[in-house]
Amino acid sequence: MELRPYQKQLITNAKRALARGKRRLCIVLSCGGGKSVIAANIAKMAISKGNSVLFLVHRIELCNQIRDTFSACGVNMNYCEIGMVQTLTRRTGQVKLSEPDLIITDEFHHGTAASYRNIYETYPNAVLIGFTATPIRMGRGGLGAVCDELITSVSTKWLIENNYLSPCKYYSAPLADLSDLKVKRGEYDAARMAAILENRAVYGETIKNYRRIADGKKTIVYTVSVESARQTAELFRHSGYTAAALSGATPKDERARVMRDFRENKITVLCNCQLFGEGLDISDVECVVLLRKTKSLTLFIQQSMRSMRYKPGKTAIIIDHVGNIFEHGFPQDDRAWSLDVKKEEKKNSDEGRAGRGGGPIYTNLGILANNRPSNLVQYLSV
Repeated sequence: MELRPYQKQLITNAKRALARGKRRLCIVLSCGGGKSVIAANIAKMAISKGNSVLFLVHRIELCNQIRDTFSACGVNMNYCEIGMVQTLTRRTGQVKLSEPDLIITDEFHHGTAASYRNIYETYPNAVLIGFTATPIRMGRGGLGAVCDELITSVSTKWLIENNYLSPCKYYSAPLADLSDLKVKRGEYDAARMAAILENRAVYGETIKNYRRIADGKKTIVYTVSVESARQTAELFRHSGYTAAALSGATPKDERARVMRDFRENKITVLCNCQLFGEGLDISDVECVVLLRKTKSLTLFIQQSMRSMRYKPGKTAIIIDHVGNIFEHGFPQDDRAWSLDVKKEEKKNSDEGRAGRGGGPIYTNLGILANNRPSNLVQYLSV
């Protein structure tokens, strides 16, 4: 896999940071920008100099995907272990290889979690390089607690303009009143949200809008609960579409079978709860449907951009039924990142109602396409 110019520049910048004595790097690149290929080339270079590499992922579905990319890039897998954080943290200090010289972390915005830090602290002499499109953790700010250098690259808009990502059309069609939804520990109350959205009328309108906007296009639907994923998939099937539902509770073999069928286009609509928001690389996904409201900018960007992997002639479709755009803006908006860790707030600061505590929000614009019409935007007092 030949590296693109901006990918080569990121590797060069990482080398320069290491030469300056930095030991924990965070490389930032948009979803679909090719982070796995960059990681593979860094691993290959490290191994060629006699080092061993540990690559951390957080979803079982990503292990084979990463292994295939590494193999295609010529990485000697005898000196590279790919492992799930959840597994390795249970047997810390017992990786198959000897103590790793380099730890590469996929979706590094999770890196401040205790499970990740436990692994990092077990191998304090290892160089740490993490990759993410969104170097923040909800409620905690930047990743300065686990890295000492932020290496940024080209913007999402630049990737779209240069045919590395597909352009998108964004449709906002709220289906339920979530304005009184409370915030608990920094995120919207999932149980209350499920009670509102697990509704036949919501499911029916979801199908109606899909048929009108993205009929028959390969689609990932993000739901708030396992039950809503199941019922949404069921109604899609009753409406004549091939659909399936997956969640973290789905048995491993069934998850693998459904994902294989989805990749092979035997399934058109994949409904899921808390899966496939990160790292999933299926270039022919054309549409995502958002049925979970979130305070997390990271989750919003990761989910909404699953349909923007590049494919010639494709225009991605994002159907937002919960108003996430009014809190976070468009996924391709330019954003300034920082390593700064968020200061502790008062205990009651993360309790509130929908629309509070997240910065400016936007009025409901109805259907949005490509660029937000500036004459319609009104910033509300929050």
